[in-house]
Amino acid sequence: MTDSLVCGSLAALLLCAAGSTSAQETVDLKYKFSPNEEVRWLVVQKADVSTTIQGHTQRSKMVSTSEKVCRFEASQKGGFKFVHSVDQVRMSREVSGQQKVTYDSHSDESPPPEYEHIADEVGVPIVTITMDSQGKILEREENRPGSSDPIGSRSIVVPLPDEPITVGHKWSSVAEVPVTTPKSGTKKIRTRQRYKLESINKGIATITSQAQVLTPTNDPAIDAQLIQELGTGTIRFDIEAGRVISHQIDLDEQVVAFQGPASNLRYVGRLTEKLIEPTPQTARRE
Repeated sequence: MTDSLVCGSLAALLLCAAGSTSAQETVDLKYKFSPNEEVRWLVVQKADVSTTIQGHTQRSKMVSTSEKVCRFEASQKGGFKFVHSVDQVRMSREVSGQQKVTYDSHSDESPPPEYEHIADEVGVPIVTITMDSQGKILEREENRPGSSDPIGSRSIVVPLPDEPITVGHKWSSVAEVPVTTPKSGTKKIRTRQRYKLESINKGIATITSQAQVLTPTNDPAIDAQLIQELGTGTIRFDIEAGRVISHQIDLDEQVVAFQGPASNLRYVGRLTEKLIEPTPQTARRE
């Protein structure tokens, strides 16, 4: 019997799918990093924000491209310890009725006022994180208190299940997001990220995510502060290498009456991150 005939039946087609994994096969998702290893991701963030207050509408378009860097160190507490920083930022912002503002940390000698705080954080340690092989944060140290952390360190520590799983398995993680209110000042809102292992193909696990707000807010002003915490994501995880190779989050949210009954906020955005493969160093000539 030829290979083509073997793959002719429905059952055989499922088994012959190139690199695919049976839905019943278990896989153990774990992070794998080494001391002195440096890992980089290309990060592109786009946002289109429209706000209407008292009949006046303003639209703002923002684009940023940068490299997110994680430098791993030996840890005394087990797990993986890394220092997170951001390199080579290129940013632009267009606001209706105003001149476009741009900044390129590689070529511009000084940033415009709007990006001074970003420029101060390029190429310097922002946060030091120690995590276990499942992405649980064991320790977090802010190297720059009050840092905006413009690209963010959360996507590198996507939580993974503690046990081997099969395709279709779901899990979640809960976090607290601080917001400000006129009456009580700072308030923490519980949010949840729900994950699902969608497929495994050629050693790459595809995971989807969905953000939810758990704490009832009943206040559009708070909802407006949480809008960037929402969105749906797709994560591609290299099982053998033990790391995220790409991560995309899409967001399309609207909040009505966040500053009075006639106000409206619409936020459409996309964040994409892609692992930058290390370039072999050329052997130095003697």
